[in-house]
Amino acid sequence: MKKLQITNQYCARTFILLVCVLCSLSSFAWERETIWPKGKMPDAQAHQIAAMTDEAGSKDFKADKHRVAYLEWFDAPAKDTRVLGCMILISGGSYQCCCDVGLIKMWRETFTKLGFQCVNFVYRTPRPEGLPIYQTAWEDGQRAVRMVRSEAKKRGFDPERIGVISMSAGSHLATLLAANSLTPAYAPVDKLDSVPCHINWACTFAIAYGMTDGIGHPNKQGGDAEGVVLDLAEVGFEDGKPAGGELGGEGEGIAHLKLTVGFRVGHFADPGGDALLAAEDAVGEAACGSPPEGIGWRMFG
Repeated sequence: MKKLQITNQYCARTFILLVCVLCSLSSFAWERETIWPKGKMPDAQAHQIAAMTDEAGSKDFKADKHRVAYLEWFDAPAKDTRVLGCMILISGGSYQCCCDVGLIKMWRETFTKLGFQCVNFVYRTPRPEGLPIYQTAWEDGQRAVRMVRSEAKKRGFDPERIGVISMSAGSHLATLLAANSLTPAYAPVDKLDSVPCHINWACTFAIAYGMTDGIGHPNKQGGDAEGVVLDLAEVGFEDGKPAGGELGGEGEGIAHLKLTVGFRVGHFADPGGDALLAAEDAVGEAACGSPPEGIGWRMFG
């Protein structure tokens, strides 16, 4: 009887230990974290959701369970590869949806191997009613950066080595986050909003809504002809310039020169070798995979 009691105690302890280990692992692997406290999300609108299109399109999707913007934390990089940096991944989708499911996967795999902690930021879509098309996403973005910065020590990266990589409307949002961190997108809701919301670099691909040529259609004037200017009135371009660069394929028909113009007028710091990766083609492949034959990725700026 005594031997049986000892065996039962051993099994119970082993089970508890196993549960603790599993809980510890699950807390950092693909962990989803909503960014707003209940009832305090600014400009909440009944038609908006926060979900990638693969999830939103699933048969069992329930919109009411996906109203709040969130961060999805991926697995930490291997200890021997860590560069103490964090990459925030931001999908595009015309501010109508978060559609770059494949890119998020590619970025996650690429930058995790390079030693970055990766986190997917999923903001509210579709566009808000009665507000600028980017407003609720910008609110979500500033709050998300604050949350990422607040968790740097816990997750093993430097709070001054946080960057974003983005696509299209996500790159418009990334530009807002990079250049307007001193301009509050919303009124504070709790203590977290005392945390700064600046980022340290922005690696943007195909910024939408950025210039007076090539907005949603092929260039008519080459993107940089005389009279073509930045169309980013909402971006204040404050001091404390982050490193920035825009990516585009050589020979493309859409304007990819927004940050080039930004560099020319002094809005962004020179990205330099420490901004993200030294090799332009390596950055391009990380952003969008292998380019079409005969085309190379180039960082403009």
